[in-house]
Amino acid sequence: MGVKIRKKGRYRYVFIDHHGQRKAKKVGTREAAEKVKREVEARLALGDCGMLVEQNCPTFTEYSKRWLRLHVKPHCKLSIAISYKQVLDHYLIPHFGTTRLDQLTRDKLKVYFSETVAKRNLATGRSRICWQRFGLL
Repeated sequence: MGVKIRKKGRYRYVFIDHHGQRKAKKVGTREAAEKVKREVEARLALGDCGMLVEQNCPTFTEYSKRWLRLHVKPHCKLSIAISYKQVLDHYLIPHFGTTRLDQLTRDKLKVYFSETVAKRNLATGRSRICWQRFGLL
């Protein structure tokens, strides 16, 4: 467990490191940073780790729809956008849809892709090369 105060530029930051979870909070003055440090240390001593959990983490479905709207639609050809939407709708959203992004790990994705490849014999040709390039196979 560690709570430290660092100065970066004009501001003070409180860095919290507790059981492998890390978080940084921007605080204005030195006095405010000291007060926050004392409060955080007291809460951690009592076992309250709620401040380390990100509250507004979107689900996979929410993020993928936003990604399609804000990145794919303006930057990709129509045929590519349709392909991405089909893959999301048919494979990924039914499996990962309600999973929060902070709970989605690389290992979970690798297991899913390897099971999908084994079940449907999908990874042939170009898709196998793409999946290998991104380290998913």
